[in-house]
Amino acid sequence: MSSRKNVVPLKLIPVLGLLTLAIPAAVCQLNSNTASVALKATLGESLTVEATPSTIAIPLISGGTATGTSPLAITTSWVLSGSRTAVTLVGYFSSATVALTNGATTPANIPASEVLGQMTTGTPTSFTAFTRPHPWAQPEGALPCLPKGSREPTEPQTGPTT
Repeated sequence: MSSRKNVVPLKLIPVLGLLTLAIPAAVCQLNSNTASVALKATLGESLTVEATPSTIAIPLISGGTATGTSPLAITTSWVLSGSRTAVTLVGYFSSATVALTNGATTPANIPASEVLGQMTTGTPTSFTAFTRPHPWAQPEGALPCLPKGSREPTEPQTGPTT
């Protein structure tokens, strides 16, 4: 025995089925065009050289060898493009004859040949005088330093050297 309540919902089933078929499929979908994008990435280059501490006291010894109160730590870091072929660190003085001075009226001058430097993580590993010629230190008074892991780049790289 069927009840009157079940008759109305059963009549709606065919109507809902026809409505489902009548709604076009395009209403449910939206297609977009394909866009092409040209990407250009640029690498900002940087090269930083830091020297710490900014002041070193050297208690001088008449006729002897004096050592500074602390070593000078030079740290380099870089981000370079692959077109760069080398990173070279050069320590130099603007005057080979007056590398260090006390600035007195009658100054005590120390020539670059009496100042020694070394790279603990590259070359030179032993203390070496600043006596090499270089375009920035005429006629001499330079010490080219080759940091450990210095590179001949084939691709962009970053690197710190102490």
